[in-house]
Amino acid sequence: MKSFYWIVLFGFLFGYQLSAQSGYEKRINCGGPATTYLGNTYDADDSETNSPYSNGEKIGTFPAVNLPSLYQTIRFTKNTNRELFYDITVPNAGTYDVVLQFAEPFWGVSSGGSGDGVRVFDVFVEGTQLANDLDVVQLVGPHAVHTINHQVTMSSGDLVISIEIDAEPDKNDPIINAIEVLEVSSPSNNAPVANAGSDVTITLPTNSASLTGSGTDSDGTIAAYLWSQQSGPSTASLSGANTTNLTANNLVEGTYVFRLTVTDDDGATGFDDVSVIVESSGSGGNPGTSVWSESSTNDDIYYNNGNVGIGTTNPGSRLQVNGDFMLWGGEAYGDGWGISRFNWKGHSLIMGTKLGMYAHNLIELKPGGSNSGQLWSAIELYQALDENVHEKRVRISSHIHTATFFNAGNVGIGTSSPDSKLTVKGKIHTEEVKVDLNVPGPDYVFKEGYVLRSLEEVRHYINEYGHLPNIPSAKEMQANGIQLGEMNMKLLEKIEELTLYTIQQQKRIESLEKALKNLKE
Repeated sequence: MKSFYWIVLFGFLFGYQLSAQSGYEKRINCGGPATTYLGNTYDADDSETNSPYSNGEKIGTFPAVNLPSLYQTIRFTKNTNRELFYDITVPNAGTYDVVLQFAEPFWGVSSGGSGDGVRVFDVFVEGTQLANDLDVVQLVGPHAVHTINHQVTMSSGDLVISIEIDAEPDKNDPIINAIEVLEVSSPSNNAPVANAGSDVTITLPTNSASLTGSGTDSDGTIAAYLWSQQSGPSTASLSGANTTNLTANNLVEGTYVFRLTVTDDDGATGFDDVSVIVESSGSGGNPGTSVWSESSTNDDIYYNNGNVGIGTTNPGSRLQVNGDFMLWGGEAYGDGWGISRFNWKGHSLIMGTKLGMYAHNLIELKPGGSNSGQLWSAIELYQALDENVHEKRVRISSHIHTATFFNAGNVGIGTSSPDSKLTVKGKIHTEEVKVDLNVPGPDYVFKEGYVLRSLEEVRHYINEYGHLPNIPSAKEMQANGIQLGEMNMKLLEKIEELTLYTIQQQKRIESLEKALKNLKE
């Protein structure tokens, strides 16, 4: 456990680099006396009910914690709201590094039993949530320090740190061990101001728009301009994106938002957005006017001039639905089960999160549920043998009485290049293995006419080849593996031969015993 503590502490000391510090510094040993640690002085906060900083009415010292003395003291609260606050007055307006340090002193450390999941709380600085359901023991274990680092910009006054427990009566009191508030020194640089110009409205067939922007910097010069599209249809092509004058071409009906970002000579940036509204020639600029067309030969209606949005006024693709949608087909199987079809043109249907978005992908098949009985889910894959002939090759079913099967080539687990119907690169855990034999059982050993080698012959063979007759050598098995059914039959053959040797030896023993008895008489 000591080695684990030092690993965590080493990561804290050298893995996090604070910004350049200058001016105001406040370090507090929460719930403990004034102390010096790593060359820094921490103010005392050891008055149980009259803390100069906090509302927390409880303190504690836990020498059993295998950590420096700074982390052996805590401040906590048992008030009705179970909220622990620190109000630290900062004298200057500016940016501050806030370092909060937590180490579990009791649960999972001394006589506190298991610590995982016992003390769970949320952490806020100036109203910004930095941790949700923080469980120090679960994150770093006992005898270890968890550090939260945050940078906040504020005017002079009270910097508020809040440690709270949600309405969960089984969670123990919020705690904290040490706090650092350090003013950050940085060169003054006013951000530049961008102006992307006024919004533009055009009417098709005009499909391009010119935008003129500008940038100003009160303490320097503008070094770079960059136009980019923020939203709207994906058809636009941009010309002059690195200048003050942008031309957007290939526009279709819809609303585009373009952004001008300016960068000053010190690297600071500013931006401004401008909208380009593209109306259809038939809309006359009146929102809500229909632009759908109706076929003259059937009941079809269609729309060819842009994107369609359902639940949104700014669709980003040919069809964007903000909300749920339902497929309700009119077909049914012979047994009455309904069918809804979802067809696509081409070889592949690719589903997934848009590029640049951080989101996992999960596909669930979940029956709606009914009081009429249990419902199940299944996925079936078919091979098209002809236009109207389809063969089911794969089925994955959640029904306990319906088979799940794979009849489509080789299957690999732990490998992408299986060479057999099932190739597993790794271990297999099973209760039973049944092997269908493609070689005969070795009962032929017991049949008349079987040539059983003498033990002398077996001895000579072993001396010459280093393994039993009719059994592959270790080198061969390492190179080629073994066929489980075939090898078991070979081993059974050797067992049956051993049985014959044993019978021969028994007969010889009985003969020798008889001869010995005759000699004694």
